Amino acid sequence: MLNIQSTGSHYGEVITVKQISKAAAKKLFAAGETVYLQSSNMHPFGVWQQLYPIQLDKERLQADINHNNFCIDLYTKGLNDAKNNGYSSPEFIADYEKKVETHKNKVVDAGLQFNTIANEYSYYNCDGERGKYIHFYKRIK
Repeated sequence: MLNIQSTGSHYGEVITVKQISKAAAKKLFAAGETVYLQSSNMHPFGVWQQLYPIQLDKERLQADINHNNFCIDLYTKGLNDAKNNGYSSPEFIADYEKKVETHKNKVVDAGLQFNTIANEYSYYNCDGERGKYIHFYKRIK
């Protein structure tokens, strides 16, 4: 980490940001703070690429939890129907048991949302020219 601190205009507002680690960014994100993402070779207030602000979306988090619970219920019902009717293949039953366990072991929290957003940002914004990884920033002023 380069410990970058920079001041500039972000959408018409003058702010100062400081580079932080990914772990610190994840903690701030989970606490509801705004965290800024930037490709590693780009300046935080550069002409070509601006800082990308992210913040915890509680509605999306609740939707993810509801979706996970729906999947558990759906696969459990399908598994019970398959076992009770007796005409399903062992592969089908094993596949559904695996899906139920996967969703039961899946922890849907702010960390999962942070990782999803960071991975999406990295996929679309990080390359050999702009930088192969992400720098994380927090606002200090």
